[in-house]
Amino acid sequence: MRKRILVIEDDPNVLEYMINFLQSGDYDAVGAQNGNTALDIAAGTPFDLITLNMEMHNDSGAVVYKELASSSYNRETPFIFVGGPKDIHQAIPNAVATVTKPFDPDRMLTIIRQTLGE
Repeated sequence: MRKRILVIEDDPNVLEYMINFLQSGDYDAVGAQNGNTALDIAAGTPFDLITLNMEMHNDSGAVVYKELASSSYNRETPFIFVGGPKDIHQAIPNAVATVTKPFDPDRMLTIIRQTLGE
């Protein structure tokens, strides 16, 4: 069964790239362009991994993280933060990495595979 990844990114070009990139890697990738959409998608749906842009223009990545991580379906889901302070993931439960933009696709894929135990 394909692993499910939720991509939260406010830049439509980056979101489309990430979805296509992950789908070509045989992941079931779903995108959300803002925090509210992400919360709607994740309601009642467990994901294997969530990537979250910490520097969205209209949403606080930290608030979106807190809401998603407190839901019963994604409480244990690992997060990869895109943007934000370097190494912020070290201080946040369930966060496994911080990746800067523009990100290296090979590095991102390596982090994803390691996180998912592949």
